[in-house]
Amino acid sequence: MEEKKEFEKWEGRLNEIAEKMENENLPISESEKLYEEGAGLVLKCMQELDKVKGKIVKIEQQLDGTINEKKLQ
Repeated sequence: MEEKKEFEKWEGRLNEIAEKMENENLPISESEKLYEEGAGLVLKCMQELDKVKGKIVKIEQQLDGTINEKKLQ
């Protein structure tokens, strides 16, 4: 549950950064700082998604009624 809160916090901050960079005439130094912060947050989000993806299992039912499970890659 803590991971979900962190991910949502990072996602919210990314949205703030994107909105600020799109709607404001920022000095280049502030744009650079926001870009670097955003890039770090994107990396954290991608790492978290990779962890979750490793936990997801695909369930398939075969024609003969058997069930197969395999982790998504």
